[in-house]
Amino acid sequence: MFVSSTRHASGTIGTMAAQEGELERSAPIDAADIRPALEAVVDYVRDIRRRRPVPPYPTRLRVLLERRRLHHNDLRVVQREVERNDAFRAAVADALDDSADPIAVLWLGRPHGWEASLAAEIASRRNDAVEEGAAAEKRRREAAERRADRAEHERDAAIAQAADADTARDAATEHVAELAAQLDQARDEISRLRTELRHSEDRRAAAAKKEQDVRAELDAERSSRRGAEQLRNDVLASQAADEVDRAELESAIRKVHEAAESLRELVVVPPAADARRTPVAVPGRLTGRPVDQAAHLLRAGASVLIDGYNVTLTHRGTLTLPEQRDWLVQRCEQLRTRWATDMTIVFDGDDVDGAHQRQRRLIAVMWSPAGVDADDVIRDEIARLPSTRPIVVVTDDRAIRDDARAAGCNLVDTAAFVAVLES
Repeated sequence: MFVSSTRHASGTIGTMAAQEGELERSAPIDAADIRPALEAVVDYVRDIRRRRPVPPYPTRLRVLLERRRLHHNDLRVVQREVERNDAFRAAVADALDDSADPIAVLWLGRPHGWEASLAAEIASRRNDAVEEGAAAEKRRREAAERRADRAEHERDAAIAQAADADTARDAATEHVAELAAQLDQARDEISRLRTELRHSEDRRAAAAKKEQDVRAELDAERSSRRGAEQLRNDVLASQAADEVDRAELESAIRKVHEAAESLRELVVVPPAADARRTPVAVPGRLTGRPVDQAAHLLRAGASVLIDGYNVTLTHRGTLTLPEQRDWLVQRCEQLRTRWATDMTIVFDGDDVDGAHQRQRRLIAVMWSPAGVDADDVIRDEIARLPSTRPIVVVTDDRAIRDDARAAGCNLVDTAAFVAVLES
């Protein structure tokens, strides 16, 4: 609850004013500079509305009580209402406690010299903000330099790996050439053996013809038994020799076939390099029309990866996180129904209530594991999907956009995407 501490704050502020000296009355105060005082006013109204009876207050402030954060226009409304009602302003000042922001104490309590003290406090905070921004910029620059160093190391490693791959490819090519030469020799040997086999077949046919003639001669000269038996023995000996030659040829051919099969198993064809992903072409007539370009890409049959909170926090930041997720999922399912777009929404954190529930959805919803950003999940999905599959990434995050562009993906900013969802 608020307790009165205006007199104590006035003493402290008076000392500050004495040290700074008297300053001339400045231009009208910007509502953004006195945000702590204006938010204290809204908190005071929330508090007194629980009292019975409710003390008087500007009724125009009622619509602001449910806001999680006051926008600039809201701040200006509160400022005008307080400036019009000195009694209300004094009541709020009396309700401030010892932990109240000095800006709230000065602007609401308005002790002697409060304008100069307030100007000095605002200037001090602006200087602090500038210094904090410079420090943040330095940290961002150092992070970018570290990323550049890491990228350079990765590039050098990739070059070395490519050189090793080229060496291995050359060695494999030489090995394949050697195997091809051996295979040609084996084919020549097979051709020679086949020729010998044909000659053997000719000899066997000749022997069969000779056997037939001998049988006829035996039938004609059955009375000359001794001569016929001798002739038969000669024919049988010739057949036995032919059978031996044929068995040897068949064995040799079988060995050559086995050698050829072994050579085929040794031949290794080097794997082809992965093809680079090709972005979806955008017609030139859509140049300068981001919403139409986004609609074209979302209807092109590509896989769409959506950085969930990057979309909702930018365009539905006044909603709670569950409300933001429900809004985005419902809009994407409607778009899926209209255009059959393959969409996957990636949210941060799998410890959210409902993250592990199995629900029937028209689209995919993914949650990053504990300690992992949704950005890395999107990068993993880009690497997982085949390079023949076009990908569209929806985000305003510069780092993800740079990585997705380098991987051959199309990009859609969140403003254009939300415009398509609500069209």
